[in-house]
Amino acid sequence: MSISIPPSHPSKRDSNGIEYIPKDYVAVAESQEANFLKLMFDEMHKSIEHAEDPSSAEDIYQSLLTDERAKALAAHPNGVGIKNLILDQIYPQKFRSKEAYEAYQAMVKGNGKPRE
Repeated sequence: MSISIPPSHPSKRDSNGIEYIPKDYVAVAESQEANFLKLMFDEMHKSIEHAEDPSSAEDIYQSLLTDERAKALAAHPNGVGIKNLILDQIYPQKFRSKEAYEAYQAMVKGNGKPRE
């Protein structure tokens, strides 16, 4: 017997117009969320008592593992919410429409000059 889990797709009401945000903005917000999560995971890891001092190889491995955990959590459509807060500040809701997105794309393709 197998259990199938449906893929997670953000619903229209949960997306908040994210499909109309340029990918560069989303990437910046996602990387900031990942940085915050890495910092949080590092601080949580410091609170654990270890029987012996970890080797430098173990420190490197732990650091890489923490980086990947933070990136994976930040890449989730909903993340932990920091990405959405950042996007609300750098790309407000009033710009999240098909028309505004197309105008932005035209401006980028025209080397910063809006096409008329």
